[in-house]
Amino acid sequence: SNDDIRTTQFSIQPRYEYYNDRSQLVGFQVTNTLRVTIRDLDSAGDVVDDAVMAGGDLARVQSIGFRIEDTSALEEEARIAALADAVAKADLYAQELGIARGAVVSVSETSYDPSPYPEARFGADIAFSAAAAPTEFFAGEYEVQVRVQVVFAVE
Repeated sequence: SNDDIRTTQFSIQPRYEYYNDRSQLVGFQVTNTLRVTIRDLDSAGDVVDDAVMAGGDLARVQSIGFRIEDTSALEEEARIAALADAVAKADLYAQELGIARGAVVSVSETSYDPSPYPEARFGADIAFSAAAAPTEFFAGEYEVQVRVQVVFAVE
């Protein structure tokens, strides 16, 4: 959709050639940087290859990253697991110290959203000729972390 393609930078710069200590305007260089969201991993390599072929020798792929569109369900699971872990550790400490764990006094959360980097293999030919090997992307794991600090009363 149109929402999946956004211009992030656009510039027009003059290009000069120098002859005998004199500069001469020979044209302009246009840079149009786009951010493209591809929702189907299986088609990502074809999209990158098609874009580079269309752009020719001047095309540049600056970076590729993977994200999960909606991590809310994963974050909820991580919160539940983090709380269970905090209670289990508090119970262990209380048992080892010979005290009773009391009620929760406070809870604070720190979420961490690492941006995973894909493993990609690009065709060997710099111009991405038709004979070049297709770009491949290999799915990996995406990690959602939630860190909680829980303060318990001591009885």
